[in-house]
Formats: sequence, structure tokens, C-alpha cells
Amino acid sequence: MVSGFQPSDAHVPSAGRLVLHTPNPLDLSIEDLNDLAKHLSDGVANNGHPDIQVSVDSYEPLGVGNHFVDQLYVILPHAEFMKDTIFATVVASVTGFMRNRFKRKHENKRPRKVYFFAPDGRLLGVFVLEDENAEVRWLDQVDHGEP
Repeated sequence: MVSGFQPSDAHVPSAGRLVLHTPNPLDLSIEDLNDLAKHLSDGVANNGHPDIQVSVDSYEPLGVGNHFVDQLYVILPHAEFMKDTIFATVVASVTGFMRNRFKRKHENKRPRKVYFFAPDGRLLGVFVLEDENAEVRWLDQVDHGEP
């Protein structure tokens, strides 16, 4: 798994639940993710999915250091969610959120990496933003849930 991420009952969403997870709340705060969750909730509801709940989760940080990469884990309601048109809304919202983090003092040098997981913990996709103006770069060495 990525950076020690192991899904547990507390982190696995039930059907209709999308979870934003920070591996280190000292890097990516719960307060910031709550703002993103509100924006995502509005976006998915406005795109015909008012049944999807968005929540925020984190671990207690191990140690006091920061990561060299700003990381966000998005746990999707189900693996097929990536094929749904609403996934584009999620990606656009998360991308905008991560781009805005480059504007913060001491935050403009670290790349951003977003991991998308199935509820069972399987990694479905990863994208990277190298800087505020960079195009989203999807990494292709992940399991997309196909047989």
C-alpha cells in the first residue's frame, strides 16, 4: 500500500460515501479538507448524485516531519466510480484544491500527489501536479480494477 495506508473499517466507505484522507494532518489539515469536502458535496449533488456523502478522515501523524510531496488519498464509493461522469467533477475539484496550495507560503515547491482508492484499499489511480501551472500527470502503474 501507499505510505503505509491500510484500509480499516473506519476508513472504508460504505456505499454512497467518498472519503478524503490525509496521511499527515500536519501537512494537509483536516480544516482544509473539510472545505474541500463541502465543495465536493455541492459538486456531486449538483451533478445528480445527492446520495453520495463526502467525509474527511486522517491518522495521527507518525513523527513530526513533513513529506516531500503533498499527498491526498481519495477513497471512492466503489471501483466503478472512476468510470462515472461524476468522477470528472471530483478530479476537477481536487485539482483546483491542490493547485491553490501552491500559493501558500512555504508550499510552492512541493509537488502534489493524489491517490484514488477502491473501498477495499486497491489503488485505482494516481495523479501528480509538479507546480501550480503544470498539467495533471496521471501515473499508469496502477490497477484500474480490470480483470
